[in-house]
Amino acid sequence: MSAEHPAERYERSVVELGTRAKLACLALGASALGELYDLAAREWSIHLLREYSSADPATQVALYPGLESADRLVNFGAVASLVILVVTATLFLRWVHRVVSLTRALGDVHLSWSPSQAAWAFIIPFVSLYRPYRVLSELQQKLDPDDILPPAPRVDRDAQSDYRSVALVTPPAPKPVPRALLGLWWGCFIASRLISRLSSKLQEAAEGIESVISTYHGQMLASALAVAAAALAIGVVRSLNARLDERFRRIRYSTPEALAEQRINVR
Repeated sequence: MSAEHPAERYERSVVELGTRAKLACLALGASALGELYDLAAREWSIHLLREYSSADPATQVALYPGLESADRLVNFGAVASLVILVVTATLFLRWVHRVVSLTRALGDVHLSWSPSQAAWAFIIPFVSLYRPYRVLSELQQKLDPDDILPPAPRVDRDAQSDYRSVALVTPPAPKPVPRALLGLWWGCFIASRLISRLSSKLQEAAEGIESVISTYHGQMLASALAVAAAALAIGVVRSLNARLDERFRRIRYSTPEALAEQRINVR
């Protein structure tokens, strides 16, 4: 490839984006494991609470240490989930910032938000309820690989050849682009956050074992939705990253003349 190709300077950034995507996916997987831990701890706690409520006083005394242990496990899970959430959010937003930046650069794509605005959309109150979905939906649309013609093999003008042999530059084969279920992911994520907050408020005012069990059931539902959201978010990251990789492949292995004919301007 010619050193003058306009997309060459983005090769390292595209590789770094892949690394950021992998780290974000690992963190999302860790968050799913944390939510599964919370589900198990609360299920055990509910089992002990029901045994305690139906037991005689002597049995209740024997069950009390187990209830304390279960409560400690639930509290530990809540703290661990918070720590994992902060790490996951940081890695995920670093990926969002970079993927928006590269999308704007590869083909001079117009996006409604800058990289910083896209990242902050996940943090600003109320705005975070709808704008992140719009940001990633727009990215999915703008990164459609079919907007650029697939690159064809071409003669390598820099290679030595004669009339009997011609050196060709053959583009690497395209990789599959996983499907991103953006709507389902965002619905699970928002539902999980809302149910979790509501259950936490109800738990503060809970009186009696049945009330505590009810709030635990709410938190377990939120955890189950969070597991689904984390799995779907991994799919979103992989899909958008694959779209950008394919867009870069098509730009990188197309000639500047072919890009100019398609009005693709790499800035």
